[in-house]
Amino acid sequence: MSGALDWLAVGDVAEERGTESSAILGGGAARLAAHAAVLRARVALVAKVGEDDSGRRVRDALERLKVDLRWLRSGPASNGVRSRSSSRTPTTRSIRAVRWRTP
Repeated sequence: MSGALDWLAVGDVAEERGTESSAILGGGAARLAAHAAVLRARVALVAKVGEDDSGRRVRDALERLKVDLRWLRSGPASNGVRSRSSSRTPTTRSIRAVRWRTP
């Protein structure tokens, strides 16, 4: 992807699992990037994914949607899989989406 961006999403990425066979893209920044890409916005993602199967599936899904991943970094797997049935309350991590003005 080259040229100006419409959106830059910064935040977390995860693979959320509801059952053994179903998994969806999780994390506020990843979901924002995916939805914007489906709407044909030029979008990039700044985040970190694990170097495990879950991280590879997340990266593959975002690549298929044509999200610019030049700032997506990989690191040791920290079990980026979240259970959708978790009762854990959301954290107050900083998730930002920046709307770039294009000429």
